[in-house]
Amino acid sequence: MAELRDIATDRKGHLRADLLAEVAGVCRGVALAGGLSAPQMEIMAELLVDAGADPNLVDEWVPIGLERADRKRHS
Repeated sequence: MAELRDIATDRKGHLRADLLAEVAGVCRGVALAGGLSAPQMEIMAELLVDAGADPNLVDEWVPIGLERADRKRHS
């Protein structure tokens, strides 16, 4: 968790919970789309939430993950 928090902390020392939420939401969307990587993507999403992702923002990014997974499936 500490490494994720360090990566998501800006130069002023503020945790960018919004960035963690973006990645968590995209991961969760990809997980919901299914496929072989779904369990790993859900675990990654949970780790990002545990590291401080803003839970109110995570759901906003899920549709993006679903869209990306759909594009990948059809390419």
